[in-house]
Amino acid sequence: MVPVPSIKGKYGSKLYVFQTTVKPLEIHNLLGHDPRSKNWSKLQPDLRELYENLQRKTDANRSRTTAEYIKKRIASDRSEDMVGAFPAISIGMVNVPVFQSYDETGKDIDSAIGYLKFDLSARNIRVLLDGLARVTGALDLIEEGETEVVNSFTFPVTIYAPTEKTGDLTVEQLGQIFHDFNFLATPVSKSLAVALDQSDLYIALTKAIAETPVIESRGGMEKNATRVTKKSGAFVAQQCLLKFIRGACEGYNFQKSNSKTIRGKRYLNSETFADVKISIEDYLETLATLMGENFENKDYIHHTYPGWCALGLIFYDLEMLLKNRLTDSEKEDILKKIATIDWSRYNPNWDNMLGNMTQQPDGKKKLVKSSGGGASVTDLANYIRKKTGLDEKLKLHSNTQTELNFNQE
Repeated sequence: MVPVPSIKGKYGSKLYVFQTTVKPLEIHNLLGHDPRSKNWSKLQPDLRELYENLQRKTDANRSRTTAEYIKKRIASDRSEDMVGAFPAISIGMVNVPVFQSYDETGKDIDSAIGYLKFDLSARNIRVLLDGLARVTGALDLIEEGETEVVNSFTFPVTIYAPTEKTGDLTVEQLGQIFHDFNFLATPVSKSLAVALDQSDLYIALTKAIAETPVIESRGGMEKNATRVTKKSGAFVAQQCLLKFIRGACEGYNFQKSNSKTIRGKRYLNSETFADVKISIEDYLETLATLMGENFENKDYIHHTYPGWCALGLIFYDLEMLLKNRLTDSEKEDILKKIATIDWSRYNPNWDNMLGNMTQQPDGKKKLVKSSGGGASVTDLANYIRKKTGLDEKLKLHSNTQTELNFNQE
């Protein structure tokens, strides 16, 4: 029995719940086993079956991502880095617990505060119900010798145990609790998930760009939205700006997906974040100056979903693929040509590229509704490249052209 300082609660008459914190180094002892998927084959049969049937194996990339999060967001003491934290991990145990309240010792304190006499014996089977990826990332860092990094935090832990009325649980009953945790939750919408997520660097950069004068002074960003409605005073919808950012930083292949993983080189990371933000802000400010009032015209094509996406890809060409390969005057010339493109919906080049143009009462053809598919984005980006001579610049550098083709696979 090991005394674990805890706060006691309950779920009805069947389950106790205890809240505490634990150092990652103590997780193995607390569980009595290493819960990482690479060690499941070593567990006793019923415990192994529970993990294999209900838990997802933590892939190497997710483990690395968690480890990076710990190092860059939790252990980092750099003032410019964002704060980081994990939600509580959950552990279930089969035996009825022994809890001693501090008030039993004569201290004037709430009876829910005390210590759980945690049974570490083999007869008290314990299971990691939630938090496998978090624990895996921390234990992997310990194996890599990053003990100091891992010692910089403690896991908040919720421990579930049966009451005296319930009696000892089975491993299968613990498995049902795990199932309830993971399959009875109500999913939130994609746009709300994006609005709430601050751990994704691309979402963080989207929010940072939305707060710059070039966006904020023109109405700002409409949160939780995929498009700006006519009644809205916002300048850009969050989803459009996020796609712009993803394309600007990593190219088309990453822009069109919803994945957080990238094949090959990643341009945006915690070290480059500030510089990329400044470059994107300068890019948008320059376009705003060159385009004048047209930049703010929400009916123009550059304000549509494919418009924002394509402009993001052009930034990627200029600042990522061709970085240090173009002179300032060459960049300025390309941006001036972007500004002179007819972005109105009357440009005949939009026909069959962004949708079908329809005849108006005045006899002119207009693109009333633009399509938002991937082909529209790549077609518009290629149109801009050709109109500005950027396509020829890319061809001059065979390695950037190869990377461009890879990102548009």
